[in-house]
Amino acid sequence: MKKSVLCPIDYSAASIAALKLAVSEAKLREAHLDLLHVWQPGSEYSEGSPPIPFEAEMPRAKIESDLASLPVDFPKDRIRLHATAGEPRHDIVETAKQLESELVVMGTHAQHGLRHWIIGGVCEEVLRTCPCPVLVCRGPDKAD
Repeated sequence: MKKSVLCPIDYSAASIAALKLAVSEAKLREAHLDLLHVWQPGSEYSEGSPPIPFEAEMPRAKIESDLASLPVDFPKDRIRLHATAGEPRHDIVETAKQLESELVVMGTHAQHGLRHWIIGGVCEEVLRTCPCPVLVCRGPDKAD
């Protein structure tokens, strides 16, 4: 299997910042860039990206189209698109295992306090359970 750098995308500013870092890492490693979006029924993209209305079945074609339209300075033949329906903390780790990724590059929303406790830390869980190194990229400050 080819080398893989996995980058989960939720369309937040943090995941877009992580994408830029993932592109650099994939170039350095001469690896494929694997973009993953984990769809959750009833959820929408965040921070101004196109919302996906509630649907009972995952809109795979729409998700892959949105992933493909991200501005990425990387050879198209080395970008692979992945869409799963489930829980991000689980699907990111499972996709990294399946692809035998050598690195996961992901953004963090840096939640604190009660919000972190209620929602849970996706990055924290991925860091604890992922079979490969995880590079966490903090997104731009909201003031930026």
